[in-house]
Amino acid sequence: MAEAQQPPACNEAQAWAEVDNWRFVGANSRSFSWRQRLVIALASAGFRAYERVIGDGMHWNLHDPFGIDDTMRRGQGSFIFSIWHNRLIGAISFFERFHTRVRHSFRIASLVSESFDGELIARSIRDVNGENVRGSSSHNAVAGLKQAVEELKRGMNLCVTADGPKGPRYELKPGAIMASKLSQRPIVPFVFSCSRAMQFRKSWDQLLIPLRKARMDLYLGEPLTVPQDAKPREIATARREVERRMQRLTELADRDTRIVWQMPAPRPNEQVKLRKSPQVALDKRL
Repeated sequence: MAEAQQPPACNEAQAWAEVDNWRFVGANSRSFSWRQRLVIALASAGFRAYERVIGDGMHWNLHDPFGIDDTMRRGQGSFIFSIWHNRLIGAISFFERFHTRVRHSFRIASLVSESFDGELIARSIRDVNGENVRGSSSHNAVAGLKQAVEELKRGMNLCVTADGPKGPRYELKPGAIMASKLSQRPIVPFVFSCSRAMQFRKSWDQLLIPLRKARMDLYLGEPLTVPQDAKPREIATARREVERRMQRLTELADRDTRIVWQMPAPRPNEQVKLRKSPQVALDKRL
């Protein structure tokens, strides 16, 4: 009898080269022009510098009345973290600093669009050893949701930008709700306040970027699991409830969030979303 053919030995150097190539250019890099690849590379370098220079100087206070963080550290469950798009950078910093650095077994992925803008975020997540599930409400939603559910069932944690890649700001999209229904993993509202932040005032989400030595107060809200047999009316009710919990936490966080730098600077008497430091201090004295 002829000997069974053995598979070729794995070339370790080649395998690591493929991992590095994926981390730098992603799985769908061929769909981007060389100019877009250059922008992605520059944004990645900027984010790595931000994490080392600014991110390492943040001071985190965790408010976790439901024991979510302890459950993750013990490896006893996985969660769907629902975060607002304008607080994504702070969320990446938290998970990279508190989990992926200290526990190599901890796995977390973000559900990110396959668009060029989504790749900018996905590359930054890969740079801090996070993982990506590609797909959003506007790009390849079904495939992205299917992959997210499969990873959740394998024990991975998932981050979902609750208001999607295009908004409106602070209005919950159905992605996290459907992922919870199909995977039977709980949704955890995730919101933070920041004592020193820069704000891109003209972007649709009014993006917040924490600054060096900022005090970060992270609030993990009450988990909610959508029943597997939930009907459309129950799904709609769950969506409103998660949105309500996140908006309530956001109101709490915004009371302590101080905007020290806005781009572009507002005109005199122009109303802005968050108050600047002098107004916050005045309110606390009253």
